[in-house]
Amino acid sequence: MNSLKTWLHANRSLLTNAMSLIGTTGVSSVMGFAFWWVAARYFPRSEVGFASATVSAMMFLGAMAKFGVGAWLIGQLSRQPAKTKSLLFTGALVNGVLGLTFGAAFALIAPLTSADFAPLSTPLNLILFAIGVAVCAIAFVMDEAVIGLLRGDVQLMRNIFFAAAKLILLAGAGLLAIGIGGLGIYILWFCCEITSLLFLFRLPALRDGSIPIRIDGELLRGLGKGAVAHHMTNLAFDSPKTLMPVLVTMLLSADTNASFYVAWMIIGFVVLLPAALTSVLYAVGAAQPALLRPKMRTTLLGSVLTASGAFVGIMLTADVVLGLFGSDYARQAAPVLRLLTLAAFPLIIKFHYLAINRIYDRLAASIPVLLIGVVLELSFAVIGARTAGLIGLSAGWVLANYLQVIFMVRPVINAYRGESQVENLKLRMEN
Repeated sequence: MNSLKTWLHANRSLLTNAMSLIGTTGVSSVMGFAFWWVAARYFPRSEVGFASATVSAMMFLGAMAKFGVGAWLIGQLSRQPAKTKSLLFTGALVNGVLGLTFGAAFALIAPLTSADFAPLSTPLNLILFAIGVAVCAIAFVMDEAVIGLLRGDVQLMRNIFFAAAKLILLAGAGLLAIGIGGLGIYILWFCCEITSLLFLFRLPALRDGSIPIRIDGELLRGLGKGAVAHHMTNLAFDSPKTLMPVLVTMLLSADTNASFYVAWMIIGFVVLLPAALTSVLYAVGAAQPALLRPKMRTTLLGSVLTASGAFVGIMLTADVVLGLFGSDYARQAAPVLRLLTLAAFPLIIKFHYLAINRIYDRLAASIPVLLIGVVLELSFAVIGARTAGLIGLSAGWVLANYLQVIFMVRPVINAYRGESQVENLKLRMEN
């Protein structure tokens, strides 16, 4: 009992902020599950497929627009808390402008590649889509920033409000038989996101009127240095996650994507603990490199246990869970969900690989590995879709994840065992 208390006390900061992240993602995933369940019950599959594809595109473009600012802020805010207000304002400004640009470009190009994206071709819908991407980019960066401040509670409250608001409004539209359509679901999504950003004012630095709002030159200079590496890393790491529903829509159909997106969403829930733990591992390791090895024991053990339990649970209950959305969803997506769950184990290594390379400032060396991984995942998915439809696409993605982990597992093992790298990092920070 005493040893357990000692372990809990030693890992208190890691576990507290990880639980905030887990709570955030867990609430978002559960309510997201309910959100798409309501959509499946009250709206046609083609509209649900279009809505999920545009939301996925928004999230991918929002991740592109982050330009590494969020990951860069995690390290800077933990070291320079006095500059919180200017760093957050500058990050939001940069990401908002980039989000508008990327969103408008996608809305111009997407209708040319697939008829399912035709609604985005009108000027008004183009503007609305671009605004949604900008808001998404800002929200992504602010969520990462509050982790850098070790204020996961703010992130949790913002995301609870966001998830609940969009669910309630969608349910209201469904019950009142308001035909908002796929684009209406997308607009409802980002309007709730805008409102949820007001929770950031719970941060004392943003409420302090004596601190002026100004653009931080150091952050802008950082965009040409470390943030670019963070951006390329994030983009390479996250692209398949947000592009897969878009690929399904383009290669198969929006109707098929409605089923796939539900399974894809559940897989995101499965890996939420490993993702949360390694995000906090980076924040803790950036501030206190000597704690990396003992904290990795916690993150690896927790990740493996969670993934194993989820794997068994999904194998037994996939049909029942997906049946909540309708018999067509269960018939088409249950085999896909079971197959996708196999990727949980290589993703644990990928999450740790990314966190370790950020802590050791080795992002430039990791980018080629991650880019090869993106090419493998998307290429295998496309080949699989052309060969065997949705099952083939899913199998191709899973296989690609196992292949790329071959190049990632050794650095993770070395980081777990080697103290010399920690000492070298401590010297670089002191200098």
